[in-house]
Amino acid sequence: MLVEDLATLENLNEGIIVDQLNKRFNLGQIYTYIGDILIAVNPFKSLDLYGEQHSIMYRNRSKSENPPHIYAVADSAYHALMHQKQSQCVVISGESGAGKTESANLLLKQLVSF
Repeated sequence: MLVEDLATLENLNEGIIVDQLNKRFNLGQIYTYIGDILIAVNPFKSLDLYGEQHSIMYRNRSKSENPPHIYAVADSAYHALMHQKQSQCVVISGESGAGKTESANLLLKQLVSF
């Protein structure tokens, strides 16, 4: 069973997380949620996930309406900032070469598109 938000699983442990990430990665699905956390697995190749069509698909949508994506994180932060008047912080963490800079660039690209 493939799950987009691992927080919905009854049991969650390291083995289940690794298994889900591996299955999703093998299907070209590099993003997975664990609650409000977005996990991205660097595919080390270009994927067709970041064009204008994807950008529009994630604007003004709830997290559950589309597959996990960095654009959904940007949209959520933007709406919390603008509508709830709450300061926002997005933490991007990972090992060297994990894609932190690329993720930050994609997040900012989506934020400035609003």
